[in-house]
Amino acid sequence: MKRLYILTFVQCVWFATASETAPASSRLSEALEKLDAHYEEFLDPWLARQWDPATGGQLRYPSSAEPDIQSSAQLTSILETAGLIETMPDHARAALVGYFQSRQNSDDGFFYDYPDQDLADRDKGRYLGYTINALRRLGAAPLHPLPDDESSGVPPHLQSRQAFRAWLDALPWETPWGAGDKINSQGSIIDLLSHKDELLAELWLFLPTKQNPTTGYWGASATETNYNYLSGAAKITFSYAKYDKPIPMAAQLYDSAKTTLFEEPAIASTHVRNVLWLIRNLMDDGSLAGGIPEEDRVSIIDKTAANIGSFLMPDGGFRNRRNSESGMDAASQARHARNWSLTVIAGLGDSAPWPGADTFWAYPSFLPPGVVSCVKRSAEL
Repeated sequence: MKRLYILTFVQCVWFATASETAPASSRLSEALEKLDAHYEEFLDPWLARQWDPATGGQLRYPSSAEPDIQSSAQLTSILETAGLIETMPDHARAALVGYFQSRQNSDDGFFYDYPDQDLADRDKGRYLGYTINALRRLGAAPLHPLPDDESSGVPPHLQSRQAFRAWLDALPWETPWGAGDKINSQGSIIDLLSHKDELLAELWLFLPTKQNPTTGYWGASATETNYNYLSGAAKITFSYAKYDKPIPMAAQLYDSAKTTLFEEPAIASTHVRNVLWLIRNLMDDGSLAGGIPEEDRVSIIDKTAANIGSFLMPDGGFRNRRNSESGMDAASQARHARNWSLTVIAGLGDSAPWPGADTFWAYPSFLPPGVVSCVKRSAEL
C-alpha cells in the first residue's frame, strides 16, 4: 500500500524559496514512497512472528531456538519508533519486562543471556545499555542494583583515568570500526561510575589525536574500507552528541559521509544505518551549520532506499551481509534507515505511520490464550 507524504510549507522550512519548494517536495515524497515500499511486511508479519510468548523474548532469526537480550532490546526500539509501546497489551508487556529482569545477575548487577555466560567487556557494556533502555521504554526497572564502583564486574580499564587512557591507546585504531565500537560500548558502564567525569575528560583529550585532518574520520589503515571508517566515526560522534560536546571537523565528516555513501557499495545493512547515524549526530549537537543542504536530501534518501532494499528478504525481514536468513540485527538497521530518513534527512518528525502498525498487536503470538485474531494476512488469503 502506498503512503502519500504531504509536505506542508511548515515542514519544508529547509527549502530556500517558494518556487523551489514544490518540485523539491514532490521529489522528496517520491523518494520516501520508494523507501516505504520495502517495509510492507516488516512489522506484520515478520517482526511479530519473531516474538516468543513462552519466554517473553525476541528470537534473532526465524530458525532460532531461544531469544536473546540484544534481539529483545531491538524489538523494544522498533516498537517505540513505530509508536506501538503505548498500545502494547498488558500481558505482552509483562512478559517482555519479566524476560529482561530475569537476565540480571544479582551479584554484579550486569545482564546475561544465560547464567555463567562469559561476556567480553564490549558485550557486558552493550547488554547493560540494551536492558536499561529496554526496561525504561517499557516503564519498568531492573530488580537488582546496577553496577557501581564497587561491583566485581566493572572492567579494570574503567577503574581509573590512567587505566582508561592506556586502554584507549591500545585500541585497534588500524580497524576504525572496532575501536569506535569498543568506546561506544563502555558508555553505559561509565555513566554509573562516580569518576565518570574524569574518564570522559580523558576521552575528549584523546580522540582528537586519532582524527584524520582531511576526512574527519578516526584511525588509520591502508586496508580498511571507507565504510569501516564511517562506522567508527558514527559510534565516536554518538559519544560527543550524547554528552553535548561539539563534534570536531563536522564539515569534513559530513562531506566524507556523502562520498562514502555515493562512491562505495554498502555490503552490510549496518552501513546503511551508519551513514544516517553519523549525520544525525552532527545534527543533534548543532555541529552541521545550516543543516542538510536541500540538494542532498532527496539523493541521500534515494540512495538509502536502494541500499536497504538490497537486504530485503522474501519473508519481509532484512538480512545482514551475506546471511541467507533475515534477522533482528538487520531489522534494527532497517528501522533506523526509515526513521532517520524521515526525521533527520527529510525533517518530517515522528508522525508518519509505519506500514503494518495498525494490525501488529493482532498477530496471533501477541493475543491472550483463547483469543483468535480476525485479521487476514496476505499469506492466509
